[in-house]
Amino acid sequence: MKNWGNTFNKEAYKPTERKVDIPEMSKEDRELLLSICQVQSPSDDEGDMHIFVKGKLDDMGLTYTSDATGNIYVTKGNAELYPCIVSHMDQVHDKANGYCVITSRERWWAFDTYTMRPHGIGGDDKVGIFMCFEALIELPNVKVVFFSREEIGYVGSAACDMSFFDNTTLVLQADRNGNSDWITNTNGSEVNGKVFRDKIAHLLDKYSYKPCTGVGTDVGKLKNRGLKVAAANLSCGYFEAHTDNEFIVIPDIQCAWMLMKDICDELGNEVQAHEDTTPSGAIVTGK
Repeated sequence: MKNWGNTFNKEAYKPTERKVDIPEMSKEDRELLLSICQVQSPSDDEGDMHIFVKGKLDDMGLTYTSDATGNIYVTKGNAELYPCIVSHMDQVHDKANGYCVITSRERWWAFDTYTMRPHGIGGDDKVGIFMCFEALIELPNVKVVFFSREEIGYVGSAACDMSFFDNTTLVLQADRNGNSDWITNTNGSEVNGKVFRDKIAHLLDKYSYKPCTGVGTDVGKLKNRGLKVAAANLSCGYFEAHTDNEFIVIPDIQCAWMLMKDICDELGNEVQAHEDTTPSGAIVTGK
């Protein structure tokens, strides 16, 4: 059989030099990430991921609610204020009859044994789902939302209960291709401003992230709808998104989570107020 793993575009992955050492992902976290990647969840058929997420939350002893759109809301802890992590449960790839995940120490991809061709692993946004579970495991107080059908027009975040965010301090999402982008503007809105970026500048420098502009994702839709705290989307270690050759890189996923956790640890207990003043309403897709 041809070694498709060696045919990926080498230009699709450019390692980012970090100023800190990134530890290897633990065996438990690798198993969690693999279990997420093994679930196929195209936008018009994401039910298997709903079942997986709810089952995992049940196993963790966490309570949750869901709405008619399919969004799943979780609050861990008993606090007045919470940092918030969000993700989306759907992927752009259709289901493959022979879907399997190929793992190595650092790079994972997927393969369809039926067609004998690569198949997108759905890192967009299975990596984001992994980040939500990491937050629920590691943070003492946190709110999490798993959104439905982001890939076909932000269906979940456009219809979610905005009151859920009333006592949040900031909202982060890992839903960006690559390993070094910190999104400041998306969905036609500014999602975080200079005041917030100044507070985290040392962390962006530490993990080698740089501010840039995105296209669209759930946190942008939340800002369109009036979210009053700083939000951000960030690169999280998936590459060649929306293609059959999509792959994920474990150290970059680790780095993204370390950045998100540090932000929550340092700023998650105090409201990071931010109000977008740019015109909104643009119809956009992508990240």
